[in-house]
Amino acid sequence: MLFNRAVNADEAGFYIGDSSQADARLVGNVAADSRFGILFRNAEGGTAVGNVVRGNCAGVMVLSGIPGLPGLAGGFTMRGNVVTRNTRACEESEEGPAISGVGIALAGAHHSRVAGNVITNNVPTGPTVFSGGVAVVTDFLGTAPEDNTVVSNVLHGNHPDLFWDGTGSGNLFRHNLCATSDPAGLCAQ
Repeated sequence: MLFNRAVNADEAGFYIGDSSQADARLVGNVAADSRFGILFRNAEGGTAVGNVVRGNCAGVMVLSGIPGLPGLAGGFTMRGNVVTRNTRACEESEEGPAISGVGIALAGAHHSRVAGNVITNNVPTGPTVFSGGVAVVTDFLGTAPEDNTVVSNVLHGNHPDLFWDGTGSGNLFRHNLCATSDPAGLCAQ
């Protein structure tokens, strides 16, 4: 998916899903004003580079656990994207819980990399299961995040800049320029 524009989608502006060998490439797209700007769900492998993702409930989400769908999500790289003002509030639906204020989420994801992105002003405006500039969390079915890397991103004005629910193993936060994290101390690593 190269140099496209997707706005006002009820679900995902750009969707890669249900593929154990996705090898997806999303480059130079604009994803705005949707539930998810870019959604990688139950899919393996790919990159999102140089996209602008704004005004969604969740900007970019790598998501493993959806009832009735097979497989995990992982092996994705997000780099050089601008992810900003994803403040829209979406209510709970068949697809999952209420969500707002998420820049990039690795929900039950494995072996994914968030590097060199500019992630700003992602603040919830309604109820949400989690929020943050980058959030690393267990998915909705209980799959923990494993072996993900969040490195060399510029984050500010998010609520918080970095969020990790403490689950999973091998998740690394390094050299991010940010001010707030939950738990405290992720920005200093």
